[in-house]
This record gives sequence, C-alpha cells and structure tokens, in this order.
Amino acid sequence: MLALPLLVLLASTGTGPAAGLAVREAGCEAKQAFREMKAAPPQPPASPWCCLKPRRKPPPEIIPSPAPLLAREPSQGGSPCPAACWMPVRPASPALRSSLPARTLFPCYSADLKPVSEVLVSARGCTVLFSVEPRAAGTTVSWEYESGARKELIATFVPNKSAEISRAYVGHARLSEMDFSLQLVLRWWDGGFYRFRSESEATGWLELRVVEPLSEPEILGNSFVEVGGDTKLYCNVLEGQVDLYWWKRNGELLMESNGLQFIHNNTLEIHRALMNDTGYYTCIVSNAVSHNETSFLLRVHSNDKAFLPIILVFVCIGLLAGIFVWCRLRSSRDDSSR
Repeated sequence: MLALPLLVLLASTGTGPAAGLAVREAGCEAKQAFREMKAAPPQPPASPWCCLKPRRKPPPEIIPSPAPLLAREPSQGGSPCPAACWMPVRPASPALRSSLPARTLFPCYSADLKPVSEVLVSARGCTVLFSVEPRAAGTTVSWEYESGARKELIATFVPNKSAEISRAYVGHARLSEMDFSLQLVLRWWDGGFYRFRSESEATGWLELRVVEPLSEPEILGNSFVEVGGDTKLYCNVLEGQVDLYWWKRNGELLMESNGLQFIHNNTLEIHRALMNDTGYYTCIVSNAVSHNETSFLLRVHSNDKAFLPIILVFVCIGLLAGIFVWCRLRSSRDDSSR
C-alpha cells in the first residue's frame, strides 16, 4: 500500500522517457501485488493450544463426561498449526458418576411405574428393579445400601461363583448374573440410598422412598339428621399416611360454603341441614402410591315435633265439634219424644 505514493514521488523526480516507462512498469506490478494480497484469505495467528506433533485423527476420549468435549476444528491452509490441532480435554470431576436407573414393576397399587435416576417413590410390598449399564464378563460387582449410620451390603457376585445375598435380604432380593440388575421386594424399612459398585467404578446414589399404601377409608357419623340440625362425617383411614382428602356428594365435588365446613380435611361438618343435603357422601383419600374411596348415605328428614301442637289443636277442635253436634241431636230427640 506504500508503493503507490513512492512511485508518484519517483515519477515527479525522474527525467526522460526511460524513467517514465520504468515507473509505469513498477506501478503495474505494485497494483497486481496489491490485488493478490486483498484476494488472499487472512492467515490465523499461531494458537497457544496447538499440539507440538501433528496427528492424523482426533485423540480418543479419555474420561466419559456429560459435558461436551472442548475441541477446535483443524486449521485451514497456511497456518503454522499442524493439520490436526486440538484443545486439551478437560478432566471430569470425580463427583460426576453414572446414574442408577430404577423403576417399580407392575402391579403396584397406583404407584408411578416410570423409570427414574435420582429419587424413586414406591409402596411397601411392591418390587423395584435397579438396573445398570452392561459390564464385561468376569467382573466382581456388589450392591450397597446406606441410610444414616446404617450401611449394608445387599448382594455380591464373584466370577465363577453364585451370587451371594446378605442374610437380611434373603427372600426379598435377587441379583441377576447376566446383567447384574437387582430386584427388591420392599419392606417399610427399605427406604434409603442404593448404589452399584464394580472393580473399577461405582454409580451415584439413588434415593428410594417407601410409602405405606392406604387402606380403604371408613366414614363415621349419624346417617339421619333433622332439617335445621347439625351433623359431622368423619373419614377414618387405619393404614397409611394420607396426603390429600376430597369430599363429594352424589358425585359432585364439595366446596366450603355457609352450610359446609372442612375440619382438618378428614371431617365434613354440615350446619343447618336442608332436605337437599340428603344423598351419598364420598370420601376420597390418596398419597404418592395409592388411591381409595368410600361412600355413606345421609338422610335428612323433617321435624315432626314442630307440627304436633297444630295437630293437637285440630284434634281438640274436632272433638269439641263432635260433642256439640251430639248434644244437639240428643236434645232434639228428647223434645220430639215429649
């Protein structure tokens, strides 16, 4: 780019036809060089991440990690870098371990049967399947349990030997020697953390929560109530911890109003009962693994005692009218006989 002003200066100071011709030829060469320089792509500077020795293919993955590997594409022509230049792989953190998928097997009340990898909620008496990625044959593996200060070895497999189940889990656990999966029939104290361990690695911990399924609820209360009276219906569940209560009347969901009130969700209180409060009341209970319901017939009847004084008045009037008529008839007969 500095060649053009220099040529102009030479042209102004040169003399004779030969000098002018030389200047014109030099200017053409400078313009051609300038065009080639603009057409050529800019060359990237040397990268501090370049390898010292060229490689024909990317280096193999060293440590499996969920984070993507940081690598740069091979540089294009003319770069001082070799044909294959890669950034160093960031080592995986020791805390990053493979997950442990688990799921509840069918049937199991109303528990969720989808597989999870962090927290599994299941019911007592159901079967849970813990699975792992395939391992090479001839590997020694084990399943471990931990809950607070309690630590146990559930099952162990050693090549050329049968799988060994710990005494506390005999009859409740089964270890597959083909894929090293573990099936566990749950008891209420089996809640805790589980993991799989082999000779070279261990999975992360999976939390298992064991929930007691709900028994069928029972509604307690008076089945008859007078119009204008108050009554209470109690929804009682003998087994399991209830998370949610619902109340329905003749299939329709009940909401709190002036005449209806919920006490601790398990008690329905009816104030100043009306005739249209008669019907089937349903208590619905649920938790994470079960769902149950029961119904109760409530009858609202009219208060007959309120009409008793009126009835007595009409009876008395009728008796007096009858006595009066009888007296008149008797007196008329006596007059006619005379």
